[in-house]
Amino acid sequence: MHSVHPVHLYTQCAQYTHLALPVSSTSWLEEQKGLCDPAEGEVTWYKDTYINATSANKRAAFYCLRLSWNGVQCHQLCDPTDAVGGPKEQMETLEGRNTGVVRHQVELHPLTRIALATSP
Repeated sequence: MHSVHPVHLYTQCAQYTHLALPVSSTSWLEEQKGLCDPAEGEVTWYKDTYINATSANKRAAFYCLRLSWNGVQCHQLCDPTDAVGGPKEQMETLEGRNTGVVRHQVELHPLTRIALATSP
C-alpha cells in the first residue's frame, strides 16, 4: 500500500511547480480534468476516497494519480486494472493488476516527465 505524498518539482526554465499526487483509492474515480479546488466541483475530491492512517476502510482498490502543472488545473485518473468485469469487479475482488495507464499518462505529457515517488 502507498501513502499519499505529493511530488513537487521546480522547473527553472518554465518557473512553475509540477505536482504529481499518487493516491491509493478505496473506490473508482472517473478520469477528470478541471479546477482542482473541491469547492468548484469539477474534479472529484481525492480525500473522500484515499487511504491514510485514520481511514476506516484500508482496502485499496485502485491506484490513482492527480496531476497539476499550475496548482489550479488538474488531471485526475485511476488505473482501471485488468479485471475482466472492469472497475465494478475490481471493487468486489481486488484481484486485478495495474495496466500502466497512470504511468503512461505521467510519461506521455512533456510537462509530466518527472520522477513519480511513492513511499512503502
